[in-house]
Order: sequence, then structure tokens, then C-alpha cells
Amino acid sequence: MAAKSVGRPRSFDEDVALRHATALFWEKGYAATSLDDLLAAMGIARSSFYSTFGSKQKVLWAALALYTDELVGRMRAAAAAEPTPRRALAAVLAIAGCSVRPSQGCLFVNIATELAPTDAEVRRIAQDYLGEVDRLFTSLLRGCGFAARRASSGSAALMALTTGAVTLRKAGAPEARVRAMLDVAARMLDRETDREE
Repeated sequence: MAAKSVGRPRSFDEDVALRHATALFWEKGYAATSLDDLLAAMGIARSSFYSTFGSKQKVLWAALALYTDELVGRMRAAAAAEPTPRRALAAVLAIAGCSVRPSQGCLFVNIATELAPTDAEVRRIAQDYLGEVDRLFTSLLRGCGFAARRASSGSAALMALTTGAVTLRKAGAPEARVRAMLDVAARMLDRETDREE
């Protein structure tokens, strides 16, 4: 006797739908994205949306977690591909400071600015992401020869710098100029390393 079917099989790819939602939030922000906008972008019916994702807010949380996880993964992969800590640091700085879409900026910065003051889950995701980036920067700075305390303060400075860099890119600054700024910062770090020695 055949087993009884438990509900209808899902007729859409959840990961693809989430990526479409991520792109829409990146383009419009959270408040300006209506539920109808979201359903159209994700290509799913309202009933499927609620049964799979639950709410617009929960889709946003999943989209932000996906974005930040993948961004950290790109940074770690870029660092691992370089032969020296100094070159790894430069590669990570380029990703952290230039991972934007022209005129749309960085999804993380956009959503954190819009919602972190009022949304505890956005704050948690943001803090997790910033912690990962801080640990990566600190580790790379230690590899470049910085003492523990200087590596920690240097990481904080780099995080502020890269956040400023993505804001400049959103405001229209050419990528080449932003990359040059990040390169100057890396060269200044070289001089700081010399002082440590």
C-alpha cells in the first residue's frame, strides 16, 4: 500500500527565492519593500510565503544572515589564497571596503543603519558579523607582526575605515579611488609594524 502524501511538494527553490528577496531588500531597503513586492520578486504565492518563511521580517533576517555569512566566507577565502599575511590583509580590505553595488551600497550597512536601533535580531546578526570580521582583521594583523593590543585597536580602525569606504562608494566615489584609499591605509599599517619591531 502506497504511503499517504503529506501535503503538496514545494514548487519553488527556497534558496533562489531568498536570494531574490535579498536583492530586493538591497535595492529598496526594508520599509520601502512591500509584501507584494517581495512575493513578486520571490515568485511565490502568499500561502507558500507564509508557510515557508513566516513573515517579511523573518525573510529579512534570513537574507541578512545569508549576505553576511557569504561576505565573511569571501573574505576568508581571499585571505587563504594569498601567500603572506600582508597581502591577505590587503585582499580582505578590498572586499570589506568595496563589496557594494553602485548607488545601492552594502546590504549589511544599509539594513543595520535602518533597523539595528529597533530590531534585536538585526542587531544580533550585525554583532555576529562584526565579531567575525574583527577576529579576521585581528588575526591578520597579528600575522603581520602587531602585538595583541595594537592588533585589536588596529582591527577596530580598519572596521571603521571599511564601513566608511562602502558609504563613499554608495555616494558615488569611484572604486579606484576607494581602493587607493584602502591601499594607503595598508601602507600605513606597514609603518606601524616597523615601529612594533
